[in-house]
Amino acid sequence: MQRAPLVPLLAARLAHDPRLAARLAWSYDRLRALPRRRRRLMRRLRLSLAAAALLLALAPGPTGLATSVRASTVTGMVVADGAVEALDNYVCSLIEAIDNANDTITGQPHDDCAPGDPLGADTITLPDDGAFVVAYYVADITHGYSGLPLITSTITIDGNGSTISRDSDDDLRFFTVVGDDVYQSGHLTLNDVTLSDGRQDYYGGAVAVYDAALTLNGCTLSGNGATYGGAIYADNGTLTLTATTLSDNFADYGGALALFDSETVIDDSTIDDNAADLGGAIYASSGALTLTATTLSGNTADNGGGLSLRAADTIITESTIADNVADDLGGGIDAINGTLILTATTVSGNEAGDDRGGGIYASTLVLTLDGATLSANKATTGAGLALEHATATITATISDNEGGTAGHGGGFFLLDSLVTLTESTLSGNTGGDGGGGFVSGGQLSVMGGTLAENEATRAGGGLYLSSGMATLDGATLDKNKAGSAGGGLYAHGGELTLSETTVSNNTSIGDGGGLAVGAAALTTISGGGIEFNTAGNVGGGLFHKDGTTTLTAARLSDNEAATGGGLALMAGLITGTGGVITGNQAGGDGGGAYVGGGALELDGTLFQANEAGGDGGGLALLAGLISGSGGALTGNHAIGDGGGAYVKGGALELDGTQLRGNQAGDAGGGLYSDGGQTTISGGSFNGNEAQAGGGLAVAEGAVNLAGVVLERNTTPGEGGAAWVDGGQLTIRDGWLWKNTAVGGGGLFIVGGQATLDRSLLSENTAGDGGGARVGQAGALLVVNSTLSGNSAAVDGGGLFTAGTTSLINATLSGNTAGVRGGGALAYGGTLTLQRSLLAGNSAPDGREARRMGGAVTVAAHNLFGFGGDAGLSGLSAGASDVTPVLALGGVLRPLAHNGGPTLSHAPAVGSPAIDGAPSADCAAAPVNGVDQRGLPRNVDGDGQASAAECDIGAVEAGPAEHFVYLAVVVP
Repeated sequence: MQRAPLVPLLAARLAHDPRLAARLAWSYDRLRALPRRRRRLMRRLRLSLAAAALLLALAPGPTGLATSVRASTVTGMVVADGAVEALDNYVCSLIEAIDNANDTITGQPHDDCAPGDPLGADTITLPDDGAFVVAYYVADITHGYSGLPLITSTITIDGNGSTISRDSDDDLRFFTVVGDDVYQSGHLTLNDVTLSDGRQDYYGGAVAVYDAALTLNGCTLSGNGATYGGAIYADNGTLTLTATTLSDNFADYGGALALFDSETVIDDSTIDDNAADLGGAIYASSGALTLTATTLSGNTADNGGGLSLRAADTIITESTIADNVADDLGGGIDAINGTLILTATTVSGNEAGDDRGGGIYASTLVLTLDGATLSANKATTGAGLALEHATATITATISDNEGGTAGHGGGFFLLDSLVTLTESTLSGNTGGDGGGGFVSGGQLSVMGGTLAENEATRAGGGLYLSSGMATLDGATLDKNKAGSAGGGLYAHGGELTLSETTVSNNTSIGDGGGLAVGAAALTTISGGGIEFNTAGNVGGGLFHKDGTTTLTAARLSDNEAATGGGLALMAGLITGTGGVITGNQAGGDGGGAYVGGGALELDGTLFQANEAGGDGGGLALLAGLISGSGGALTGNHAIGDGGGAYVKGGALELDGTQLRGNQAGDAGGGLYSDGGQTTISGGSFNGNEAQAGGGLAVAEGAVNLAGVVLERNTTPGEGGAAWVDGGQLTIRDGWLWKNTAVGGGGLFIVGGQATLDRSLLSENTAGDGGGARVGQAGALLVVNSTLSGNSAAVDGGGLFTAGTTSLINATLSGNTAGVRGGGALAYGGTLTLQRSLLAGNSAPDGREARRMGGAVTVAAHNLFGFGGDAGLSGLSAGASDVTPVLALGGVLRPLAHNGGPTLSHAPAVGSPAIDGAPSADCAAAPVNGVDQRGLPRNVDGDGQASAAECDIGAVEAGPAEHFVYLAVVVP
């Protein structure tokens, strides 16, 4: 071959392709290494070594060197397209290149490829978009069948878009990367390579890593399958995957990846449409797993549709786990033991069949969700998140997850777990019990954040507490809904604490629009508000089925229910300190509160502006106990009876409570008793209104008032202060003042019995019976009491009676009637006067008393009139009665503070009322030895000891004063 023609050809080619020089040198070295016999043959062909090398360098085809490579420069071994097997054919194959790269002695077991670096890393370059089909396998007892040599050193394969696939006849994986005492340390890096259709009975359908390292950059692994790790299996390996896609792989464990005791980092990658029994995309046992900006989607498994983690420490950042499916646990993630951290990661559209954890299922591990989103996941229980025996710190959005109607916890399900939820949002989740969340055992702490628009088919629209502890501090539960109970929350058991938490705009088709408490729950509510909630049945704000609840400075406002607008107590105990129950509405009874059992104990609580379509605008008691200290019922309204309070049964006990400005459409503006036992000490009924009984009404039951003021109550009917039509009313140390009615300005007793003991009726007004009126079926006992300054437009300024009335040690003075009976008028029935004083009253007919009908019994040491005029009409004073000749001022002093809780008329000095009745009579019941002020009776007031030292009227004068004048002689 002539050199001259080669020179310009060589120069042109070198100018066109600078890489030609390197290839020429490599070809020349190969030819020099040929046996002498081969070189002689070439000389016979008139080819020098240089010429032959040049031809080899220039030749396309078998060597594959003319195929362009994506890298800007080519280093190391260059593999011919499709060349896999190790053949002595001058063509660098994939197997030969790997063998050369693995060789740590000479670096060149195969002379078809460039030698490897015995001491360093090697790079193998594949052609652009090459295709390699691996048809045979290498049997390895330790590591299984592999189509390519074990990777035992540091090797990089630049794929340039090439694909390595399996011939369908044999099951084999492509790469096995090993590192141990025998193989040193393997580290395989694949760049821009596709591995498809690999098969392995056991470990790693495409790649297996044992005590070694694997790095994938821009690779695709698809359609591979194995028992462990459909695409990749790693045991004590170090894996780094970047911009890599793993799809349509399958396995029993880890559809794409099965990791055991390995350190794995996956960045900017996609793992989708893989399938496994455990871990549709990834199965990781022990070791550490980090995912960043990675998407796991469309994967399926029995457990862990996306990931199945066993004691692995896992960190997932800015990633998406979406649309994965598990038949049982963990549609997105199934994690047991270890740690799991999700930061700025979205878990959405995953599904866990008929079991738990549509988004995440985690057991006995430590979980952190930081800025994560769990949305639109599905599962029977814990659609968004299911935790069992775990510890979790969560700042997340958990929304639109769908739990089963028979399951628990649409947003989350917690079983014996310790969880802190901080400034998180749970919204739009649905489930059977606990639309937003369900707690069974353990402890949940919710710090701030919102539970909104969640829905439960049964109970607990926002949250369901079955057992354990739940604490909500500064949180908001808004617009949640429940089918049966607890629109916002349902506490079936355990301990629930709400601190400065708002429960608002929630709805229950059944009971407890805002909150429902049942079974053995212990609930504490401090501050915050339960407001604008609605229940179709009982307890608009709070429904209390059982357990114990403590309210401190809490606000129940603007709630609505059929019964018990603000709260309803059916059993158990509610204690309240301070706070306000206001603006609530009930279609039936109990606008503010309804008690059908249990005990409601309140201290300083305000019931204000509540409304009932039935009875009990402020509260309704049908059974159980209501006790209150201080506080007030003001501005409440009932369409029926009891504007402030309605008592049907049980016991109502109030101490120092104010009932002001309440209204009833029927009877009992402040209070209506239809049964049970009512005891009120201190406090007042002020400015209440009703059709009957402006202040209170008693139809059945017993009402006892002690030290109570009833003032300025009004009615267009009967009983300005009180109306009695059954049962029993007892007023002791009371003051009925400036009340107004058509009949009975202070009292109207239609039926039943009323007792005034040590009390004052003053300045009340009515048409008849300015102070009191007694109907034919009624009975009134007035003892140690004063009726003063009352007025009737017609009859009975102080008293009008047609029933059974007894005045015992009573004082009637200053009362006026427009027609008859300034002090008292007997219209029918029986009027009995004992040791009573009627003086200073005014009427045209019967200044002190007028009998129009019935029987009047006197002759019992009474005092009538003054100035020698008894002022009686239709009756006469008895033999033991007194008609003073003294002027009124000599008989009785004006109404004044003479001691005791009320005003009274004290006898004037020297009054004939002093020591005017037998002591024995006043010592016995009902006087019981005391006067209106509670001071002793039978005090010697005239200085003459006798058996008659009891004063007539309501007040006992003090002991006689004796003055001794001594002459003083000054020397």
